[in-house]
Amino acid sequence: MAVPSSGAISLKGIHQEINSNDYTTAFFDGNPISLKECSNGTEGTINTANDSANRPDGSTPHAMSEFYAYDHDLSSGPSVGSYGNSNSTQMFSGNQGTGQVTVSNIDLSSAAYVGESLIGATGHIYFRYESGTSFRNDPQVKRIIYNTSSAFKSFSGGVSGIQTTYRTTNSTYSHSASFSQITSGTSPAGRWYQLNGTPPSGGTGVNADALYYEGSSGAYSKDVYLRFPEITFSSNTITFEGYGYGSNMGTLYLGIYITG
Repeated sequence: MAVPSSGAISLKGIHQEINSNDYTTAFFDGNPISLKECSNGTEGTINTANDSANRPDGSTPHAMSEFYAYDHDLSSGPSVGSYGNSNSTQMFSGNQGTGQVTVSNIDLSSAAYVGESLIGATGHIYFRYESGTSFRNDPQVKRIIYNTSSAFKSFSGGVSGIQTTYRTTNSTYSHSASFSQITSGTSPAGRWYQLNGTPPSGGTGVNADALYYEGSSGAYSKDVYLRFPEITFSSNTITFEGYGYGSNMGTLYLGIYITG
């Protein structure tokens, strides 16, 4: 537990935070406590992942107030790279019927994804569609709610910055792969499109303003990616809304790529 951000604080608690990452712990090692040594890094290296206002500056005169909100084991944020995109991050698999599929409050800080808070980090939300083995496999992404109240939605009004791969087969995400801008349309098969309506193949897809994968001949048994524009995360949760109607429906996976 971090040092409180206001009110009375104790030198013992500061010492405990530096030595055991818990300001409130009852355990005490019995060693002499020095504000100077706590402040200048002698007691323990000061964690500079804390904002400069929440850590001591190391200069005299030292003050306990410099430790307000100091968190000795604060993470500097997730590393650049891809997270999720696994069996435990599926939005759906197989035919879901014509009803909307909603996966609410997906915790991107959980072990299935990044494993720590994303707040303040930048990155992309992406999907991998592992396509089915025949033409009735047109999944649709209707809306992605992120940062509590922001959303990627109403795609007929614009899809700038939303990208797709084409007939790719790599199950592992590659940020440097060949992505192209989403367009409206229905061909060629094997990529994602914007469509306000029902996909043309019979028995798959519903009437919606959505992004959809055209899964006709040539697009079977692929791993095709849909990537959204870079955002700065101010919340660890997102919500997915979409459709997975079709007797040959494959599997839609969610992934996150952290850029900084």
